[in-house]
Amino acid sequence: MTGAPAGRLRDARPRGAAAGVVPGPGTCHLWAAPVASHRTWRDLLTADEEARAAALPDGPARATYVTSRGLQRGLGSHYLRTAPQDLRIVRTCAHCDTGAEHGRPRFAGAEPAGIDYSVTHTRHWVLAAVVSDGLIGVDVDTVPGPDSVDRLARRALTPGERAGLEGLAQGERAAGFLRLWTRKEAGTKLAGRGLAARFAHLDATGPTLRAAGALPEGWPTVPIRLRDLPPVGPLGGDHRAALATTERIRHLALPEGWGP
Repeated sequence: MTGAPAGRLRDARPRGAAAGVVPGPGTCHLWAAPVASHRTWRDLLTADEEARAAALPDGPARATYVTSRGLQRGLGSHYLRTAPQDLRIVRTCAHCDTGAEHGRPRFAGAEPAGIDYSVTHTRHWVLAAVVSDGLIGVDVDTVPGPDSVDRLARRALTPGERAGLEGLAQGERAAGFLRLWTRKEAGTKLAGRGLAARFAHLDATGPTLRAAGALPEGWPTVPIRLRDLPPVGPLGGDHRAALATTERIRHLALPEGWGP
């Protein structure tokens, strides 16, 4: 067995993340990679992924797909000590019987190793969060323009959240909205429900994601804990990101070069 090329992932991996060692209890490892060209990651991909990438338009969609798959294979190889192309990434949905590939991503056969991960992206960055106990969801997005905040808030926020947003200064509302949005998105990723969960039925103002209306069948019965990622690295600019976990995160290991 072999790991992914060290140079490829040096800047993406969390500080102190030793090859073959999964995060300890209460620890989350955050990986991050800028969206890059096909050539940067292509030798980590399988033939099927190469073909899918080639079928996408040459531009942001292809670069994002390739970076996401390359990062997932790189981090999987790091923890599981398996060649990147030998890993099998599956996304079968646990909530339907169609075999659709819209569920939570995972490495087939990785359950004994005790890792769970979630991946998210913007046009410029791909993030992945990894834990060894419980489930995790992560989301990152760019701060919306002020003209779109009211429209998005009417669709995605509870009445109480909208009232809180209206109490902010005009220049703070877009970032305030995105904080709630990324928390909800991270929670629905953890739950594996995606768009089946109405964001207006979720309250993300507190330390846990609370029901504010009807939730989809199969929604987790354990508390979903929320944590904003610190404003370091690219998150210190126009990005915001959040984690959702079923276990309390006491230590967050950030990528090399992100903060002190």
